[in-house]
Amino acid sequence: MEEKDDELVRFLRFNSEILEQISEDVVNALLPLLQDENSNVRLRTALALSNLGNSSKDVVNALLPLLQDENSDVRLRVALTFFGRRVREQLRGCS
Repeated sequence: MEEKDDELVRFLRFNSEILEQISEDVVNALLPLLQDENSNVRLRTALALSNLGNSSKDVVNALLPLLQDENSDVRLRVALTFFGRRVREQLRGCS
């Protein structure tokens, strides 16, 4: 039984490392789209980054200027992204 447990742990570790790398690649591909001239592209990109849940320094720094975006929907999405993260962090601290 111990051998199967070890195999499972190795499998899960390997897969989590792959998913982490894929997530990082996706985030890096999305970041430049936050500066697209089309506000719908900026909005959808902010939404995608929010759904990925990545709160790295690069993501936060890329989103901050969009709090002053000319499009109110973009500003709202970014504000909700930051607000949502804050709420989730506070809820984790309560449990």
